[in-house]
Amino acid sequence: MRILLTAVPAAALLLSGCGGGAVAEFGAVSLEARAAEARPVLKQAFTLQEAYRARNDRYAATFRELEEVGWEDPQGMRQYQLPRIVRAEGEALCMEMEPTRPDLWPQHVDQTGVVQRGRCP
Repeated sequence: MRILLTAVPAAALLLSGCGGGAVAEFGAVSLEARAAEARPVLKQAFTLQEAYRARNDRYAATFRELEEVGWEDPQGMRQYQLPRIVRAEGEALCMEMEPTRPDLWPQHVDQTGVVQRGRCP
């Protein structure tokens, strides 16, 4: 029994030395996984904007207009608020999503279709 008592603290010290980095790495992966919630929503909104533009020769200024080509508000969003259209004029388009948590970051997509960190420029 005495060997176990001295072995457990030594093992705990070894694990805490190795595990600290693993915990930090898991935290970063977890953040990226939660942030990934916005990406498919923004990509879908962009694709529907392109479909709307093909029909109407302009981008939709509201998500209500996007309903014409199939937009439905995503259900079950926990990490991000619903997207909003910041700019839809001429050739310029930008839509963004704000996080619901302070440890995540806003994301946006513009007329290039590339989802990026940050708000619309």
